[in-house]
Amino acid sequence: MESLTGMVIDGKYRVGRSLGEGGMGAVYLAEHIGIGRNVALKIVRPELLSEPTAAERFQREARAAGAIQHPNVVNVTDFGIAAVAGSDIAYLVMEQLHGQTLEDVLHERRRIPLRQVVDIVEQVASALTAAHVIGVVHRDLKPANIWLSPDDRGGFRVTLLDFGIAKLRDDGLVARQSVPVVPEISLSNSREADNTSTQVGESIGTPAYMSPEQCVGDAVDARSDIYSLGIVVYQLLAGELPFRGSTVELLRAHFVAEVPAFTADSGIGAGVDQVVRRALSKEPDQRFQSALAFASALRAHSMGFSESMRRALVIFAERLPELARLGACFALPGVAATMIGALLWKVPLIWMMLISFSVIVSGPMAMASIAATFEDVKHRPFAAITWRGAAIAVVGHDAPAVRLVAAWVTASMSRYLSNARRTKGQSIRAMLTFIDLFRHAGVRVGEERLGRMADVLPKGALATMVVAQLVGFFVAPTLAMLAQYGLLRLFGVRNIFLVALTGSVAYTAMLFLQTFIALVDVMLYDLAYDMTAE
Repeated sequence: MESLTGMVIDGKYRVGRSLGEGGMGAVYLAEHIGIGRNVALKIVRPELLSEPTAAERFQREARAAGAIQHPNVVNVTDFGIAAVAGSDIAYLVMEQLHGQTLEDVLHERRRIPLRQVVDIVEQVASALTAAHVIGVVHRDLKPANIWLSPDDRGGFRVTLLDFGIAKLRDDGLVARQSVPVVPEISLSNSREADNTSTQVGESIGTPAYMSPEQCVGDAVDARSDIYSLGIVVYQLLAGELPFRGSTVELLRAHFVAEVPAFTADSGIGAGVDQVVRRALSKEPDQRFQSALAFASALRAHSMGFSESMRRALVIFAERLPELARLGACFALPGVAATMIGALLWKVPLIWMMLISFSVIVSGPMAMASIAATFEDVKHRPFAAITWRGAAIAVVGHDAPAVRLVAAWVTASMSRYLSNARRTKGQSIRAMLTFIDLFRHAGVRVGEERLGRMADVLPKGALATMVVAQLVGFFVAPTLAMLAQYGLLRLFGVRNIFLVALTGSVAYTAMLFLQTFIALVDVMLYDLAYDMTAE
């Protein structure tokens, strides 16, 4: 299209250099004259403005993008129609972004490391979710529409661009249009490279990234975007598109071709491969049903158990003071047991029974409390983690301190024992089911999914859970008893109060570990939950 550089649009925007062109128009760097700020100015092709559908598409981009208030969606600040050189043009004003598109990155390097791919997908999925919630389907998701802006911490922020062909539900954002949906994409043997650019017609999109239903102009929903995102993920990991060829060959491939296997040198494991293949299912019902489910499953299968442990340690270290105070509360039954045991130190069996019973009480308290408050622990760094907040989350209501603590212990124990009877001693299933009682604010996961979650947990995770429970039930009370017994027999201490205090401190220190064990258990629950995302 003819260059507009140097012109003033609508008396407000002085057009600068061209930033690029697409199927719908061109994008320029421009200056907002009134405030002297640089912006990105998108101009629809004048020859397309005479076509009612093209003008509507451009208007939809403005309304769709403007309606999505999200940090990973380009910020649209203005829209209008102005007369330039005797003809009307439509323009869209967006924030100026610094960085490069994902397409530019792929020109520089063939593949993207899995860790960075997961980061990109999570941010894109977050943006898509914000759009899907208000009924917007992007319909042209591809590397050229994913912008990467570097940040000051060595990472990057993803911005999703170009809602110019977004489809909106009939929910008031735009009027419902009775436009036929017969595809008008040329089926000639066009060059393969052209199939990564947006093509304009009644069925619009970029052939290499279009879902099967989009290829034939069927009604599309959020799952069409998930398919397109799956194509992008495959390309980033494999270094090439799953399907290539002319437009007609691509359309056929989206319907009937199997997704090629990742090559051995890509280093992609079976779990990630299955996640990508599910996103690329031909039938929408067989794909992930939300973008966040796709992103969660991809992260879970890519990170594995070792990464889950590392994240648990990071969270534990970051929230150490609060979790330490919470751990002290879990140790209260043990403190009482050790103080009583100090009086009965000559009867080791009773001493051991008392301490073991306190562990049985403390373990469920810790697991239930961490599960109930985990959203704050993990995602809300400024939310205070207090014993009262944890107790209320477990019990479901507030009460005076003594009654609340009693209800806290009772609710944890009663549900733990009831759950143990129901799961018939299946330790992994019992742990997952118990955490599920508290993890999602009372919203339960179905039994079928809990079964799948138990099946997908890595063997290393199962072994760690068993070791953690053994530590909680045997090592902690044993060390507490040894500390007391050592004072009594080795050093000849006869001050019962000092002996009891020493045992209590030792036991409290070990029960502090119960907080970390509970944190690991809940992290494993989340790992299994994400690995079975739907």
